[in-house]
Amino acid sequence: RAELKITPAQYQKMQDAFEGQVQVDGDKIMVQISGSTSMEDMSDAALKVLSSDQIKRLDEIWLQQAGAAAIFDKKIGKALGVSSEVITKAESIADKAGAEMIDLMQGGPDEGAMKEMRKIRESAMKKIEDLLTADQKKKLEEMKGKPFERKKK
Repeated sequence: RAELKITPAQYQKMQDAFEGQVQVDGDKIMVQISGSTSMEDMSDAALKVLSSDQIKRLDEIWLQQAGAAAIFDKKIGKALGVSSEVITKAESIADKAGAEMIDLMQGGPDEGAMKEMRKIRESAMKKIEDLLTADQKKKLEEMKGKPFERKKK
């Protein structure tokens, strides 16, 4: 909320858009899905509440979190000029990593499995990033904007 400078009025409108299912934990905003309205419809309604600058910053933060996997978003892939061949290779990398993480979770979540999953994810993201040209990497970094610093409670 603080990073996007969401006003109390905007926050209330977002609550309404998400049918009261928005929960705030420190600087995090989470949405619990229930009811008949789709997440896409709720998101569209909530985004209408934000200014263009707020949406731009939200997009930058999302890109920072998504990293190279952002190329799977058609808009981002197109903006970077990523070929369908690169997308196919990236999907293969992501699928393999996903299967490895599912295998790790078969015994239930534990600290060791979570640590290994982070390694698998980081490795996959690095492999996907390596598929990009230097210019694409540079443009992606520019699209991320200033680093978002999550405030700890």
